[in-house]
Amino acid sequence: GMLRGSSVSITEDMSRRVRESRTELRKFMRDLKKNNPAATCHLQYDKLFVNHRCYVWNEGQGKVVEFSQGDESRPSSRSSSPVKTRRYASALSRSQSMKNINGEEDEKDKKIKELEETLQKQKELMEILQQKLC
Repeated sequence: GMLRGSSVSITEDMSRRVRESRTELRKFMRDLKKNNPAATCHLQYDKLFVNHRCYVWNEGQGKVVEFSQGDESRPSSRSSSPVKTRRYASALSRSQSMKNINGEEDEKDKKIKELEETLQKQKELMEILQQKLC
């Protein structure tokens, strides 16, 4: 919103692409809620979760589409919020890295990818340990 007494506007720190995606996802969510008021919806970064299904804005198609694991139809998010359930974790994994102007992976992207891989290994280890405890 606007900073009181000035012409300065403050918004969340998101890229233009993400802000535009969120705008389209909000429109989609409003229409969906009109037709199905009982639907459980929440917007997380550039993804809309509706009744445990993940939707994203596809610029190429100019519409909201259901996002599935391994979907390469759109660039992946540069970051994502913490995820509470496993069901969403697979939908939020990075499918491809962002490239710099020379076509090389950005150092931040390399580090993010490395951390995501480490996190996935830790989750798998936790599952193994939980199974042994049962």
